[in-house]
Amino acid sequence: MRIVLLFLTVVIIAPVSEEVIFRGVAFYRLKETRIGVTGAIIIPSVLFSLIHLQYEQPIIFVILFLAAVMFGVIRHITGNLWYCIVSHMLMNLIVFIQCILLL
Repeated sequence: MRIVLLFLTVVIIAPVSEEVIFRGVAFYRLKETRIGVTGAIIIPSVLFSLIHLQYEQPIIFVILFLAAVMFGVIRHITGNLWYCIVSHMLMNLIVFIQCILLL
């Protein structure tokens, strides 16, 4: 049962909620300001990375930042939040499977 709850949290709930906040609300509002699209991609990406500071390795921060930038670019190019959500879910699913296989 724990693994099901972990899966739901990591692969479904977290990606949906994080993408709605960072690439939905934040991106949408910031792109209409003076900082434009570039700032609307970078600022939420930095914040996204900062909320994941529980990982102690600096390389994880860099990888998460680059992934967040990728999600921001996807959001900008497609104009569709669902592509970001699905991409985030797939990324988390891969990590989830790797962690399960290491147990």
